Amino acid sequence: MIFEVTILFAGFKSRLFFRCLTKEKEDLIQDAACVDSRQLESVRKESCLKLTKKKKPGTYVIWTEKNSGGARKSTLVPHRDTIQFLYEDTKTIWDVIQRGLRQSGNGPCVGWRDLTPDYSWITYSQFIRKAENFGSGLIKLGLKLGQSSKVGIYAQNSVEWLVAEYGCWSQSAIIVPLYDTMGPDACSFIINQAEIELVVCDEESKVQRLIGKRKETQKLKTIISVKSVSQELKHLAKEANINLHLFSDVEKLGELHPVQTLLPKPSDLSIICYTSGTTGEPKGAMVTHGNVVSAASVMKLVMTMAFLEGCSIGFFRGDFSLLEDDIRVLQPTFFPAVPRLLNKWCEKARTLYGSKLKIDLNGMNFKTKEELFSAHHILEPFKESLGGKVRMIITAAAPLSKNIFEFYTKCLGYEMLEIYGMTELAGAGCASLSSFDFKGNVGSPTPCCIIRLADVPEMNYFSKDSKGE
Repeated sequence: MIFEVTILFAGFKSRLFFRCLTKEKEDLIQDAACVDSRQLESVRKESCLKLTKKKKPGTYVIWTEKNSGGARKSTLVPHRDTIQFLYEDTKTIWDVIQRGLRQSGNGPCVGWRDLTPDYSWITYSQFIRKAENFGSGLIKLGLKLGQSSKVGIYAQNSVEWLVAEYGCWSQSAIIVPLYDTMGPDACSFIINQAEIELVVCDEESKVQRLIGKRKETQKLKTIISVKSVSQELKHLAKEANINLHLFSDVEKLGELHPVQTLLPKPSDLSIICYTSGTTGEPKGAMVTHGNVVSAASVMKLVMTMAFLEGCSIGFFRGDFSLLEDDIRVLQPTFFPAVPRLLNKWCEKARTLYGSKLKIDLNGMNFKTKEELFSAHHILEPFKESLGGKVRMIITAAAPLSKNIFEFYTKCLGYEMLEIYGMTELAGAGCASLSSFDFKGNVGSPTPCCIIRLADVPEMNYFSKDSKGE
């Protein structure tokens, strides 16, 4: 089955261009979406589980294990095993980019848009070469091979971000993202705890910030800047005993001094991703290559799943005031976005077209088909402002209200999928089945993970009461 889908990750600053869905993947999705009674009976006999509740096809099923004190399991697929990967030859993130090269026939891999009306692209082979050159350059600068090395990336999502992380993975190194949103002292804490010796930055201000924290981060030895830096900053780096290099120079260094790749295993760490947590200092979630590949296999994890199927990824210009112009050019078909952005666009549509509609956008109560068709016609210019080709929206990070959900499904005709996830799960933990109907929940655990609900007595939450299920 061949089709073309464009994806823009508005909340996550990236865009994917899906080219094909294999027959194997199509069958998997069909299995995940519909489990018939014969399959359920087969699973029941094989696993000695008691089926306590059977939902109609298109939903999930819930099992109660014998002698478990009431512990329950729910599943989207007709077997008990979690999904670890889709393809035998693709078990690490580095395998993913190699499969993308084969699937795409060395097609466009990553793209960016500066001041030009269109995007500039590099192919899969060009991207892999850049990543390998960057990895070789890091080794030439003194980075150790393998899992003992951790590289900080202090930047917005960009082509350079991808080159840096795949460059690290070409030598089995571990990446550690750094964020301003955690507070001024968080970066220093993460650099010290993770023992980071090298950080990649995308802006001069971030380079300056790290140099200013030098006394608190004695492990930090090298900073690589994506953009050029001033002579004054070079002088400050020298005074702080920090080696300062340009990103492009590291690539050139690796091109001149290539190093044999040291490819990771599925059990190797790929990322240590720090989260703010609820109390105390940031906590680092350790995510393996196998974790990321399994999450991508069942939920089309942002960039990894795109590469898995040989798709292309483009980045918006980093300025949210220009986001809608980028969307218009990209013409996304599949659109993951955070609720805050969806709320903003719904309010914009209400302001521009509310007086022309026969219904209140807060209610979405269509009495006739004519009213529904009229809304679709009136909102056609608004759909064109989103590229005109959106079919599905995936939303996560916060709950979506019913009226916002129904604005996109009823008025615009988009299918919706809500996800609940966490850093430790490498993405989605639960997902509703894609739908045009508001569910008010996050659905079943994804087939790549197992979730256990624990009692919280002080909040009067007990798993035996089935609250939250």
